[in-house]
Amino acid sequence: MKIAGFLSSKKKKTKQIENNKLQKNYILCGNANTGKSTVFNALAHANAHIGNWLGVTVDVETKTCIRNDAIYNYFDLPGTASLEATSIDEQNAVNFLKEHKDFLVVNVCDLNNLRRNLYLTLELLEQGFKVTLLLNFKKSFFKLGGKVNLEKLSKELGIPIVLFNGKKTQLIEGNSVHMHSFSCAHDRHKKIDEILKNCDYVTPHKAYGTNKLDKFLLNKFFAIPCFFLTMAVIFFLTFVLVSKLFEVPLGYVFSWLDKGSANGFYQLVIFESLKIILNFLPQIITILLCINILENSGYISRLAFTFEDIFEKFGLNGKSIFPILMSLGCASIATPFSKGIADKNIRLKTASILSLFPCSAKLPIIVLFLSTLTKTYLAFYISLIYAACIIIALAFCLLLNRKYKSEPSNLILEFPALRFVSFKQVLKNIFDSLKSLISRILFVIVVVNVILFCLTKLNLITFLTIIPFALLSIFGFNLEAVSALVSGIVGKELIATGLSNVVLTQIFTPAALILFLIFALFYTPCFSTTGLLVEQFGAKQTFKILGFQFAFSYVLTCLVALILMPKQFVSFLIAITVVASIFVLIKLISLLKLNKMSKNGTLKLCNQNSCKKCNHNSCNNR
Repeated sequence: MKIAGFLSSKKKKTKQIENNKLQKNYILCGNANTGKSTVFNALAHANAHIGNWLGVTVDVETKTCIRNDAIYNYFDLPGTASLEATSIDEQNAVNFLKEHKDFLVVNVCDLNNLRRNLYLTLELLEQGFKVTLLLNFKKSFFKLGGKVNLEKLSKELGIPIVLFNGKKTQLIEGNSVHMHSFSCAHDRHKKIDEILKNCDYVTPHKAYGTNKLDKFLLNKFFAIPCFFLTMAVIFFLTFVLVSKLFEVPLGYVFSWLDKGSANGFYQLVIFESLKIILNFLPQIITILLCINILENSGYISRLAFTFEDIFEKFGLNGKSIFPILMSLGCASIATPFSKGIADKNIRLKTASILSLFPCSAKLPIIVLFLSTLTKTYLAFYISLIYAACIIIALAFCLLLNRKYKSEPSNLILEFPALRFVSFKQVLKNIFDSLKSLISRILFVIVVVNVILFCLTKLNLITFLTIIPFALLSIFGFNLEAVSALVSGIVGKELIATGLSNVVLTQIFTPAALILFLIFALFYTPCFSTTGLLVEQFGAKQTFKILGFQFAFSYVLTCLVALILMPKQFVSFLIAITVVASIFVLIKLISLLKLNKMSKNGTLKLCNQNSCKKCNHNSCNNR
């Protein structure tokens, strides 16, 4: 009776709301690192990812709440400095604002940085938006001696002002002030200075990035050693300390799983999948924890500044550092963060190399094969492989840079404040990432293992591996090894799962073990990463990159094989020649097609002043 009464009252309440049609729409916008996602989570009771790095929110986040017989729709936009977008995430924010001019705009600003943040506020008022100004970080502002007359500021702007106070914050409906349009950016900055002077604004910060710790972190002599020291600590925690702490507890769990896995189907599909995940779950959590601490502290922005000149030599820029670090956890999680890079070609190259870095799904493969080759100094050799993967990924980026050239980026980056890490928020971010990662891994492992189990029983597995086996048999890979690589296209964790029931030394020679590890780490991204690349760059561009990546990994494996297996020198040389010939043939066909189109007059070069493909003044897509 109680349940029925609850459901009927719920339906009645929903029907009443629909009849009244009382809806309020709030758009949360502002500069990067002003705490928009924190405000969004507090107001809408949402769980959006929060970080201290520009580009954490790359798409529009939405949440609907029903309170007091009214529907509240909240929209969290990516950070943008102005209504003139310079990247995909900023363009998403600007487009959403222009398409919903009738919505209430909550402009979130950092009290410590009003001189910078109010530029967007003036633009919104010029465009006729109904704006409420929400000021964040009031505790640090007033605690450090900041001063501002909020009544005068509200009067100067002509809009209501709200101080953010966590979940107790009540929004005030904003005003639509038809402010006259300024002729240039200089006039806006002049107006902002005038407003802040009239409201007695005194900020405790000269600028973020000028405190004593920043003088060390941004120093040209200490910045890079400090980064390598940080990474050394992360690797020590992940592969030495955590591994030893969980060695005994995991041993008891695995022995219990082995006792309950008498049936062959359950052994292959369920128990081995659980053992693979549990074996490396502590390391995955540790890596995600360390990356989230770096992000939330504000250190990632300092790394972007530090590595700008170095990355520029590889055709990247400083903003590539965050997706690269995130890819150590999962390439699928990291790929969307490349949207914050303005230049299309740099964005493409950054997203393309993320799957070459050793993610958490590749960690089981590395440990499985290394533990077969050697039992001593395992953590040291894992660190060497991580370093080698980074070098190889940057080498691949150099090759891509020959085709996808980009101009020097001239990175302009506003540092967020260095803050004490909120471990509650860090743990929440880790939980969200793990939930997504493990649910995907479990689904992929179970589904693919069921399919492989059925195909093996029906003796159909051979048909799927005919072409891959013909390509890879020269490295000494047998049918079982090639089958593991085929299943690894879906998810790299499946390679370790597929080979966990066999003694590797029985199906591989020591040289073949090394060659298999090299090829498995680089040959192709997983399905989920491929889908994200297609969504961002289109199917044609994505599969072109995948072709480059497969050929790169195949040739790399051949070159290593020339050293390890010199007796088969001729075979490997023929394989490299065949791959090179295929790419030469594709290039000749492309040139012939362009030549034919040019003669027919159907070839159209893009207009450099306004290219629709890249939205930049200079275009590489001819």
